[in-house]
Amino acid sequence: MKMKPAHVFLDIVQFLELPYGEQEVKSSLAKCDFANLQKRESQSGFKDRPYKGSQFFRQGEINSWRKTLEPHTVNRIVNCHAEEMIKHGYLAKDGTLV
Repeated sequence: MKMKPAHVFLDIVQFLELPYGEQEVKSSLAKCDFANLQKRESQSGFKDRPYKGSQFFRQGEINSWRKTLEPHTVNRIVNCHAEEMIKHGYLAKDGTLV
């Protein structure tokens, strides 16, 4: 999704047979651009933030959780969700992070 968002979301729209085309998908993605979300949050807040941190939209970088979370937290996530992580390419079959 991060690498080819327009392609992925257009495939989803077509699969679901929604009445939207490429321009609508690109317009929606532009509104959801991470920098735009950060700017809007800094200007007017983000009421749906699930915790009391300083900001909800922090980095928007692929795999930043690996650098941000404590090792014991990463291990707990891997232990609880290994099957799904392997399925989606976050974890190799031998249990190492990809």
